[in-house]
Amino acid sequence: MVFVSLGKEFIKEVVETCMSKLTGLGMRRRRAGLGTWPLQGEFHGWIGLNTETLRGDGTMIVNPNIGVRCNRIHRIIAEVDGEKFHPYIPPTIVQGLGYLMPQRTYVPFVFHKDSPIEPVADELSAAVEQYGIPHMRAKANLEAIIDGLDCLPRQAGWEESGERLLSAYYIIGDRDAIERVIRQRTEEGKEKRVNLERFVEFSSRFLKYVKQQEPKGL
Repeated sequence: MVFVSLGKEFIKEVVETCMSKLTGLGMRRRRAGLGTWPLQGEFHGWIGLNTETLRGDGTMIVNPNIGVRCNRIHRIIAEVDGEKFHPYIPPTIVQGLGYLMPQRTYVPFVFHKDSPIEPVADELSAAVEQYGIPHMRAKANLEAIIDGLDCLPRQAGWEESGERLLSAYYIIGDRDAIERVIRQRTEEGKEKRVNLERFVEFSSRFLKYVKQQEPKGL
């Protein structure tokens, strides 16, 4: 097979065409390939265009990741870590758009270098409107986020999902659930032979944070 280079201009045009279509659905462009939707309170819909460009067959694959961002959860994590709060990265929970569609197999969006970009970008935008945005709205609450973070397989990295879960339970004031998550995740990490250093350190700082906040609520 002859290797076909896509070229930077084609890749940029695909991403920009998709982003232009999505802004028409109310998306706020954050940077190339990444945007958010305002939902309610501190919840935002989130999309990231994951691209595959090195197949060498003249095609570019775009796999949109659909998520929800709860700013309060990530603000707590930033405070616990002593780091600057980022307003839109990362999403709190995320899932590939192709898994939200009714087809039995995952649906990617395939752009061909020698074919028009617009029709596939229209298909992507229509799928986001029909399946992605309703998914964002349905998940824009703490109950849905907790369910997503506490299920298997994890909807975020093992450590990240644990940190977000602790923060979500803190927000709803469930101290027993916080202790349960720390205990269960630690046991699970040992069974899976996960490096627990980050989670153990975060959990320790998190419990101190909770204790410091107790006069204000929890």
